[in-house]
Amino acid sequence: MSDNQKKYYESVINTLESVYLTQQNTIAKAAEIFAQCVRQKGVIYGFGSGHSFAAAVELAGRAGGLVNTRAIEQFYGHMGWLDSVAGTGDVFANLIDIRPNDCFVMVSNSGTKPLHIELAKNIKDKGNDLIVISSGISSVDPVDANLAGINGVADVVIDNHSPKGDCTINIDNGKIMTGPVSSMTNAYIVNSIVIKCIDILLLDGIEPPVMRSINQPGGKEYNQRLLTEYRERIFTI
Repeated sequence: MSDNQKKYYESVINTLESVYLTQQNTIAKAAEIFAQCVRQKGVIYGFGSGHSFAAAVELAGRAGGLVNTRAIEQFYGHMGWLDSVAGTGDVFANLIDIRPNDCFVMVSNSGTKPLHIELAKNIKDKGNDLIVISSGISSVDPVDANLAGINGVADVVIDNHSPKGDCTINIDNGKIMTGPVSSMTNAYIVNSIVIKCIDILLLDGIEPPVMRSINQPGGKEYNQRLLTEYRERIFTI
Protein backbone atom coordinates (compact mmCIF):
# COMPACT_ATOMS: atom_id res chain seq x y z
CA MET A 1 0.00 0.00 0.00
CA SER A 2 1.37 3.41 -0.97
CA ASP A 3 1.56 6.44 1.32
CA ASN A 4 -1.19 8.13 -0.67
CA GLN A 5 -3.45 5.11 -0.26
CA LYS A 6 -2.90 5.27 3.49
CA LYS A 7 -3.66 8.98 3.49
CA TYR A 8 -6.88 8.31 1.60
CA TYR A 9 -7.96 5.66 4.08
CA GLU A 10 -7.32 8.10 6.92
CA SER A 11 -9.25 10.83 5.09
CA VAL A 12 -12.28 8.58 4.65
CA ILE A 13 -12.24 7.46 8.29
CA ASN A 14 -11.74 10.99 9.62
CA THR A 15 -14.50 12.43 7.44
CA LEU A 16 -16.93 9.68 8.43
CA GLU A 17 -16.13 10.27 12.10
CA SER A 18 -16.69 13.99 11.65
CA VAL A 19 -20.13 13.36 10.16
CA TYR A 20 -20.94 10.84 12.89
CA LEU A 21 -20.01 13.28 15.66
CA THR A 22 -21.80 16.34 14.27
CA GLN A 23 -24.80 15.26 12.18
CA GLN A 24 -26.83 12.99 14.46
CA ASN A 25 -29.49 15.63 15.17
CA THR A 26 -30.09 16.35 11.49
CA ILE A 27 -30.08 12.64 10.66
CA ALA A 28 -32.71 12.09 13.37
CA LYS A 29 -34.88 14.88 11.92
CA ALA A 30 -34.61 13.33 8.47
CA ALA A 31 -35.57 9.94 9.92
CA GLU A 32 -38.75 11.46 11.38
CA ILE A 33 -39.66 12.68 7.89
CA PHE A 34 -39.00 9.19 6.47
CA ALA A 35 -41.13 7.59 9.19
CA GLN A 36 -44.02 9.96 8.51
CA CYS A 37 -43.75 9.18 4.81
CA VAL A 38 -44.00 5.45 5.57
CA ARG A 39 -46.99 5.99 7.87
CA GLN A 40 -48.81 7.94 5.16
CA LYS A 41 -47.90 5.50 2.36
CA GLY A 42 -45.86 8.11 0.51
CA VAL A 43 -42.80 7.65 -1.69
CA ILE A 44 -39.30 8.77 -0.69
CA TYR A 45 -37.56 10.15 -3.78
CA GLY A 46 -33.76 10.24 -4.03
CA PHE A 47 -32.22 12.74 -6.42
CA GLY A 48 -28.69 13.66 -7.39
CA SER A 49 -27.17 14.65 -10.72
CA GLY A 50 -23.80 13.42 -11.89
CA HIS A 51 -21.98 11.29 -9.35
CA SER A 52 -24.30 12.36 -6.53
CA PHE A 53 -26.75 9.95 -8.13
CA ALA A 54 -24.82 7.19 -6.31
CA ALA A 55 -26.46 8.28 -3.05
CA ALA A 56 -29.92 8.12 -4.61
CA VAL A 57 -29.21 4.55 -5.71
CA GLU A 58 -27.99 3.73 -2.21
CA LEU A 59 -31.35 4.90 -0.89
CA ALA A 60 -33.67 3.17 -3.33
CA GLY A 61 -34.55 -0.43 -4.10
CA ARG A 62 -31.83 -2.20 -2.15
CA ALA A 63 -31.58 -4.92 0.49
CA GLY A 64 -31.92 -3.35 3.92
CA GLY A 65 -33.64 -0.27 2.51
CA LEU A 66 -37.23 0.90 2.60
CA VAL A 67 -39.49 -0.36 -0.17
CA ASN A 68 -41.24 2.98 -0.73
CA THR A 69 -38.19 4.57 -2.34
CA ARG A 70 -37.31 5.70 -5.82
CA ALA A 71 -34.13 7.05 -7.38
CA ILE A 72 -34.69 9.74 -10.02
CA GLU A 73 -32.22 8.69 -12.70
CA GLN A 74 -32.81 11.17 -15.51
CA PHE A 75 -29.76 13.32 -14.74
CA TYR A 76 -27.09 10.65 -14.32
CA GLY A 77 -24.17 10.37 -16.75
CA HIS A 78 -24.03 12.72 -19.73
CA MET A 79 -27.47 14.12 -18.85
CA GLY A 80 -25.88 15.54 -15.69
CA TRP A 81 -24.63 18.48 -17.74
CA LEU A 82 -28.21 19.77 -17.81
CA ASP A 83 -28.00 20.65 -14.11
CA SER A 84 -26.46 24.00 -15.09
CA VAL A 85 -29.19 24.88 -17.60
CA ALA A 86 -31.71 27.35 -16.19
CA GLY A 87 -35.32 26.20 -16.51
CA THR A 88 -34.55 22.47 -16.53
CA GLY A 89 -35.67 22.00 -12.93
CA ASP A 90 -38.96 23.80 -13.48
CA VAL A 91 -39.77 21.65 -16.50
CA PHE A 92 -38.70 18.39 -14.88
CA ALA A 93 -40.68 19.07 -11.69
CA ASN A 94 -43.88 18.93 -13.73
CA LEU A 95 -43.00 15.43 -14.97
CA ILE A 96 -42.61 13.87 -11.52
CA ASP A 97 -45.63 12.26 -9.89
CA ILE A 98 -45.40 14.38 -6.73
CA ARG A 99 -48.16 13.58 -4.23
CA PRO A 100 -48.88 15.19 -0.85
CA ASN A 101 -47.42 12.37 1.28
CA ASP A 102 -44.13 12.09 -0.63
CA CYS A 103 -40.75 13.42 0.52
CA PHE A 104 -37.45 14.08 -1.23
CA VAL A 105 -33.76 13.56 -0.53
CA MET A 106 -31.67 15.85 -2.72
CA VAL A 107 -27.92 15.20 -2.83
CA SER A 108 -25.53 17.86 -4.12
CA ASN A 109 -22.16 18.91 -2.77
CA SER A 110 -22.60 22.49 -3.96
CA GLY A 111 -26.38 22.76 -3.91
CA THR A 112 -26.07 25.76 -6.19
CA LYS A 113 -26.95 24.53 -9.70
CA PRO A 114 -30.14 25.81 -11.36
CA LEU A 115 -31.58 22.29 -11.73
CA HIS A 116 -31.38 21.58 -8.00
CA ILE A 117 -32.54 25.02 -6.92
CA GLU A 118 -35.55 25.07 -9.24
CA LEU A 119 -36.56 21.51 -8.39
CA ALA A 120 -36.17 22.19 -4.66
CA LYS A 121 -38.38 25.27 -4.87
CA ASN A 122 -41.03 23.34 -6.80
CA ILE A 123 -40.98 20.59 -4.19
CA LYS A 124 -41.46 23.09 -1.37
CA ASP A 125 -44.13 25.03 -3.29
CA LYS A 126 -46.14 21.80 -3.40
CA GLY A 127 -45.75 21.43 0.37
CA ASN A 128 -43.53 18.34 0.38
CA ASP A 129 -40.70 17.76 2.84
CA LEU A 130 -37.18 18.20 1.45
CA ILE A 131 -33.99 16.75 2.93
CA VAL A 132 -30.72 18.04 1.48
CA ILE A 133 -27.33 16.33 1.79
CA SER A 134 -24.58 18.73 0.80
CA SER A 135 -21.11 19.95 1.67
CA GLY A 136 -21.26 22.83 4.12
CA ILE A 137 -18.00 24.24 2.82
CA SER A 138 -19.04 24.01 -0.86
CA SER A 139 -22.68 25.14 -0.80
CA VAL A 140 -22.03 28.87 -0.59
CA ASP A 141 -22.37 30.76 -3.87
CA PRO A 142 -25.03 29.84 -6.45
CA VAL A 143 -23.97 29.71 -10.10
CA ASP A 144 -26.72 32.27 -10.75
CA ALA A 145 -26.49 35.19 -8.32
CA ASN A 146 -30.28 35.61 -8.54
CA LEU A 147 -30.88 32.17 -7.03
CA ALA A 148 -30.58 31.08 -3.41
CA GLY A 149 -29.02 27.66 -2.81
CA ILE A 150 -31.12 24.60 -1.97
CA ASN A 151 -30.04 24.70 1.68
CA GLY A 152 -32.15 27.80 2.13
CA VAL A 153 -35.41 26.04 1.27
CA ALA A 154 -34.77 22.58 2.74
CA ASP A 155 -36.53 21.27 5.84
CA VAL A 156 -33.37 19.44 6.91
CA VAL A 157 -29.78 20.02 5.75
CA ILE A 158 -27.17 17.34 6.46
CA ASP A 159 -23.50 18.21 5.97
CA ASN A 160 -21.47 15.40 4.38
CA HIS A 161 -18.23 17.21 5.35
CA SER A 162 -16.59 16.72 1.97
CA PRO A 163 -14.01 19.40 1.10
CA LYS A 164 -14.25 21.78 -1.85
CA GLY A 165 -13.72 19.73 -4.98
CA ASP A 166 -14.47 16.57 -2.94
CA CYS A 167 -10.88 15.28 -3.24
CA THR A 168 -8.59 14.82 -0.24
CA ILE A 169 -5.27 13.66 -1.69
CA ASN A 170 -2.80 16.13 -3.20
CA ILE A 171 -0.35 14.50 -5.62
CA ASP A 172 2.54 16.15 -7.48
CA ASN A 173 2.25 19.50 -5.68
CA GLY A 174 -1.41 19.98 -6.47
CA LYS A 175 -1.25 19.05 -10.14
CA ILE A 176 -3.41 16.04 -9.31
CA MET A 177 -6.21 16.00 -6.74
CA THR A 178 -7.85 12.65 -6.06
CA GLY A 179 -9.34 10.59 -3.24
CA PRO A 180 -12.98 11.81 -3.18
CA VAL A 181 -14.95 11.14 0.01
CA SER A 182 -18.55 12.24 -0.57
CA SER A 183 -19.72 8.86 -1.89
CA MET A 184 -18.76 7.20 1.40
CA THR A 185 -20.21 9.86 3.67
CA ASN A 186 -23.39 10.16 1.61
CA ALA A 187 -23.93 6.39 1.81
CA TYR A 188 -23.39 6.47 5.58
CA ILE A 189 -25.86 9.34 5.97
CA VAL A 190 -28.56 7.74 3.82
CA ASN A 191 -28.35 4.39 5.59
CA SER A 192 -28.21 6.04 9.02
CA ILE A 193 -31.47 7.84 8.21
CA VAL A 194 -33.06 4.53 7.21
CA ILE A 195 -31.87 2.75 10.35
CA LYS A 196 -33.15 5.53 12.62
CA CYS A 197 -36.45 5.51 10.71
CA ILE A 198 -36.78 1.77 11.35
CA ASP A 199 -36.18 2.37 15.07
CA ILE A 200 -38.91 5.03 15.12
CA LEU A 201 -41.44 2.83 13.32
CA LEU A 202 -40.81 -0.12 15.63
CA LEU A 203 -41.36 2.09 18.68
CA ASP A 204 -44.69 3.11 17.11
CA GLY A 205 -45.67 -0.52 16.62
CA ILE A 206 -45.37 -0.30 12.83
CA GLU A 207 -43.62 -3.04 10.87
CA PRO A 208 -40.97 -1.29 8.74
CA PRO A 209 -41.29 -2.16 5.03
CA VAL A 210 -37.65 -3.18 4.63
CA MET A 211 -36.50 -5.05 1.55
CA ARG A 212 -34.51 -8.26 1.78
CA SER A 213 -31.71 -9.55 -0.40
CA ILE A 214 -33.02 -11.50 -3.38
CA ASN A 215 -29.91 -13.67 -3.05
CA GLN A 216 -31.26 -15.11 0.21
CA PRO A 217 -33.98 -17.79 0.39
CA GLY A 218 -37.43 -16.24 0.16
CA GLY A 219 -36.06 -12.74 -0.39
CA LYS A 220 -37.50 -12.25 -3.86
CA GLU A 221 -40.97 -13.41 -2.81
CA TYR A 222 -40.92 -11.24 0.31
CA ASN A 223 -39.95 -8.17 -1.70
CA GLN A 224 -42.65 -8.82 -4.28
CA ARG A 225 -45.26 -8.77 -1.52
CA LEU A 226 -43.89 -5.46 -0.24
CA LEU A 227 -43.82 -3.98 -3.74
CA THR A 228 -47.49 -4.71 -4.39
CA GLU A 229 -48.59 -1.52 -2.63
CA TYR A 230 -46.07 0.79 -4.31
CA ARG A 231 -45.44 -0.82 -7.70
CA GLU A 232 -47.24 1.79 -9.80
CA ARG A 233 -45.43 4.63 -8.02
CA ILE A 234 -41.82 3.48 -7.95
CA PHE A 235 -41.59 2.01 -11.45
CA THR A 236 -43.01 5.01 -13.33
CA ILE A 237 -41.87 8.63 -13.55
